[in-house]
Amino acid sequence: MAEKASSTAPTSAPDSKKITEAMKKRKPKKEKNTWKQYAYWIGATGALIGAAVLVMIISPERTISQIPVNDDQLINHINSRSNAFKAEASSYFKDWTLAHVKNLGGISITAGAQRVPVCAVSSDIKVPTEFDARNKWSACFEGKEVYEGGNCTSSWATSAASVVTNRFCIADPVNLKDLVLSPQVLLSCDQGNRGCDGGDLDTVWDFITQQGLVTETCMPWKASGELGCESKCANEVPLKIASHCLVHGEEGIMREILVNGPVVAPVFVHDDFLVYRSGVYRTLPTASRITDRNRMMVIHAIKLIGWGVDRSQGPYWLVENSWGSSWGEHGFAKIARGKESILIDNLVMAATPAYQAVQSDDDIDSRAAEESFDDLDDDEGK
Repeated sequence: MAEKASSTAPTSAPDSKKITEAMKKRKPKKEKNTWKQYAYWIGATGALIGAAVLVMIISPERTISQIPVNDDQLINHINSRSNAFKAEASSYFKDWTLAHVKNLGGISITAGAQRVPVCAVSSDIKVPTEFDARNKWSACFEGKEVYEGGNCTSSWATSAASVVTNRFCIADPVNLKDLVLSPQVLLSCDQGNRGCDGGDLDTVWDFITQQGLVTETCMPWKASGELGCESKCANEVPLKIASHCLVHGEEGIMREILVNGPVVAPVFVHDDFLVYRSGVYRTLPTASRITDRNRMMVIHAIKLIGWGVDRSQGPYWLVENSWGSSWGEHGFAKIARGKESILIDNLVMAATPAYQAVQSDDDIDSRAAEESFDDLDDDEGK
């Protein structure tokens, strides 16, 4: 039998001439499409770049030297986003930019702060839910104005002098209710610190222990690093502290304030804190940390005078600042407590007045006169 023929007929050999002609027809079409795509991509990219450049020309990104502290955009942003606190421009920061705050820098804390003894306050003292030193010792706060730090890194001086003033008054509210000790003494006379260039939260107490502070009458507050120590009057005996101590933890701070009076506390500064007006301050997620020229976070000292609990915002610290009465709640503020707080609660400082007997202003003048005569006798005896 003859073999069965294949059911599939063999294909004929491809015609090379037809293939070449087909390729010629396809190639130009392919190249044309590719270049069109490239041209379209380049054109679109160029348009985007041009648009971006145009936006930058019309609305350039502001540098820190151009952004005012009282920035309307920031204030409006805070007031539209925050249900905890309100923002508003303050006259203290009029004409200031964030660069001014950055270049001014902040206070510092030395390694020796950890060696400061811990304040000894009984843990048996019951801490109330709310407390305001201004209510408990009203005579020691009446008539006292909130400091204005000026164009000067002075919070280390104003907070320390103000706390010592309060604590002397608390020791004798009858005779020392009008006492106001001068922070200018620290700016002008404390050679261990840096005047308007800043000071150490922990070493400022060494000067007050050894040299003491005179009153505002003797050396008025000028917020100036140019005022020399010789401008201090010579007819007043400086008041000194006997010691200072470190307060640890929220309850420790509360007990110290409750028993002995206000304390000094450091806080980290953010741009939204600068425009705080009222409510419980809690740093917004969009807030910018203020850093100094060494890119370290700026630390500012405040006076801690109490605490409380807001119905919707929770627990807070009550503080007195040194940015004038136009800032915050007439110079005061509520700062959220806990993990979200800007307050550094393990570096809070307190001082004990070296005050044994009740002294009136006449007593102080009398002591000054006696010491002057003693000095004259010593000189004559030499």
